[in-house]
Amino acid sequence: MLRNVSLMQRLAQHERVQQMHEALERQREELEQRLATITAQAETIRRLSTPVLELGDGVLVLPIIGAIDPHRAENMMEGLLTRLVATRARSVILDVTGVDALDAAAADHLLRVTRAASLLGARCVLTGVRPAVADTLAGLGVGFGDLRVFRDLGAGLRHCLQEKAERATR
Repeated sequence: MLRNVSLMQRLAQHERVQQMHEALERQREELEQRLATITAQAETIRRLSTPVLELGDGVLVLPIIGAIDPHRAENMMEGLLTRLVATRARSVILDVTGVDALDAAAADHLLRVTRAASLLGARCVLTGVRPAVADTLAGLGVGFGDLRVFRDLGAGLRHCLQEKAERATR
């Protein structure tokens, strides 16, 4: 009888361990699903934070709103260059209307984006420069090459379309 009781206790303990194992497995699966959802949401947020819009045949716009940290700058570069290759655009408008201030590192990232786009055959224009951003860019002491700056997006777009028309007549 004592032997049966001991066997019953071990069997009950084994069943509890099995139930705990199953519960842990369900929790692991649930956590994996949550992680997959969070990863997908993070990717969506990343893409939405650096959209590259096509405004017409050969003109891309990268509207920039908020701060430019190194990770975001890398995403901007990657997204823009990918779209440049895919669309074979010849003009890029970097619209910084939504940027209140720019530090030297962020300004350097913007200039690197313009140089990379130039290497792929596109000309960049900068639009929507606020006074604080202008101060930072002027204080860098670096050449802007052929980077043109316009007061607003409309003026930058008119310039790009005019350049396109001039290229077509050549």
